[in-house]
Amino acid sequence: MQANNTKERLLLSALELVSEKGSAATSVDEIAEKIGMKGPVIYKYFKGKEALLHELFDMTSTYYKNNMTMHNKESIVLKSGQELKEFSLKLINFTISDDIVIKLRKVTMLEQYNSDENRKKMTEYQFYNIIRQFTGIFKSMMEAGAIKEVDPEVLALEYTAPITILIQLCDREPELKDDIIKKIETHIDFFISNYCTK
Repeated sequence: MQANNTKERLLLSALELVSEKGSAATSVDEIAEKIGMKGPVIYKYFKGKEALLHELFDMTSTYYKNNMTMHNKESIVLKSGQELKEFSLKLINFTISDDIVIKLRKVTMLEQYNSDENRKKMTEYQFYNIIRQFTGIFKSMMEAGAIKEVDPEVLALEYTAPITILIQLCDREPELKDDIIKKIETHIDFFISNYCTK
């Protein structure tokens, strides 16, 4: 994501600082200074730090959803275990490699206990969106005869929970990324061998 104007530069500055220190420890002055400006310039673009943080979350969440294809669940049709693996690895590699997405996850992890709104957003993005997406994928795979007929929501939970935990481990221990990707692939292969019929 490239900053095209001062407002976007302020948002990206806030993302970087808040992902490292949390919002309480990040001042308006620090956010502005990071891009070579004075703190009061923020009030030209935002009502205050809280408004900046809300817009930051909305901007980065939109970026994340657009790149994770969650905005168009109906268009995802996978017809085999191999297609499931390719689709999943593409999403996972983006998730653990894209700097904006990594920082967004760190911000939401740090901020989830600071407000009900942050907690709800974290739950929505880290749980419900993923489960809905893969429930839909597994339903369509069942219709195509590509996966065993079982409860698709339970299947989505069984598939995504270990991957989510491993992604969180990668956030905490980025030096383990290659090993984590291997573990994720092993999990996907195990899942495919047990559930996929094509």
